[in-house]
Order: sequence, then structure tokens, then C-alpha cells
Amino acid sequence: MADDPRRPESGIGNAAPAVTPEQLAEADDLLRLSHLALVRGDTKESDRMLERALEVAPGSAQVLEEMGDRQVKQRKLQAAKESYAAALAAEPSRASAERKYGETVLALQMVLDPSKILGDGLAEDDSFVSARALPVLSFLVPGLGQIVNGEVPKGLTMLLVWAGSILLTGMLSDQFRTFGSLLQSGSDFNALALLPLFSAVMAFGWSVGDAASTAKLKEKRQIVRPTPPVDKEF
Repeated sequence: MADDPRRPESGIGNAAPAVTPEQLAEADDLLRLSHLALVRGDTKESDRMLERALEVAPGSAQVLEEMGDRQVKQRKLQAAKESYAAALAAEPSRASAERKYGETVLALQMVLDPSKILGDGLAEDDSFVSARALPVLSFLVPGLGQIVNGEVPKGLTMLLVWAGSILLTGMLSDQFRTFGSLLQSGSDFNALALLPLFSAVMAFGWSVGDAASTAKLKEKRQIVRPTPPVDKEF
């Protein structure tokens, strides 16, 4: 019978240490501090509080699942898989940890961006250029913004159409000289010579407009943040 990817393999996380109510309470307070630091944008302090919570209650399913979530955001999928497995070992009926474990296994097997499987709430955008840079790149070289954003086929299409049109326009330069002197000499001019120039302009506009639209969508993307604690004194 094939292994079920929604459940951890045997032998992983089976020795979760027992935790006392006192340890769970202390770990819960540390998780609240971690969430608060994350809301404030202090990721280092948030990570430190989460690690302390894991030290205090290493067998807490909640803490282990939180650690897995953090590791997913950091693209540490193998470590996240082990954290979710340990969370399930501590609390086999924890449905959220089971779901995340299965999704992480699929992400590892399919070698995909975890944000496409686990959702935007856990995995942040990992583009190596900012959203605002995409239109600038496409303005400099049509299609470049799409290529660096991962839309390679679209970007290459834009680039090839633009470059091919520019090349054809150069080959028809004699026609444009004729067009410039048309009113003076009355020379014949083939209007079809304007088509590659028009195509180049359209490819340029398409590339920049598409990159600007993508940049707006990326900037509007919301990362789910935990609700700040309001019932604790810090």
C-alpha cells in the first residue's frame, strides 16, 4: 500500500517529550510575544521568542506547528516537514499540522514554489527584484520585467516581437527616407513599411503596461499577520 503523504513517515517525530501545563502556559506567552514582534516587523525578535518557546515546551504541538510555519516562510521545507511531523507525533489529531505536512511533502516532491501550494499566507514573495522595478526593466528592454518575474514565455515573446520589428524596421530604412522626402519629390512610398515600426511600438507598450499591472498586483498582495495580543501585559 502506497504511503499517504498526508501523514508523516514512521520513525519521524515519534518521541515527542511530554510537557506540563506550566510549560505550555509559558510557551503560550512566548508565542504571543513572537506574534507581537512579528506585527511590529521585528522578525529577529519574533524568531528568538519562537525558539525560546520551543526550548521551554519542545513537545508542544502548537509550538512545533508554528516553527514549521516559520520555516516554510524561510524556504526551509525539509525542516518544516520535520516540524510538522513532530507536531503530529505530539498531537495526532491536529488537522492543521496534518494538512501542512502533506502540502510540504508535495512541495518537496514537485520542487515547486511553496507559495503556490501552501498559499500566500505562509510564503512571502521571493522575487529577487521589487515590484516597482518590473516596469523599469520592461521599459529598458521589452519583456525583461516579465522574464525576471518568472513569466519567461511571455517575456521572450515580447522581446522577440520587439527585436524582430526593430530589425525589420532597419532593413526598410530606405522606405522611411522616401517617406521623409515624399512631399518634396513626390516619390512612391509603400505604407506597409510602417507596419514593423508600429509592431515594435505595440510590443513596447504591451510589455511596459503588463509589467506595471503585475507590479500593482504584487504591491496589493497582503501577507496574513497574526492578531496582536490584547489580553496580556508585556
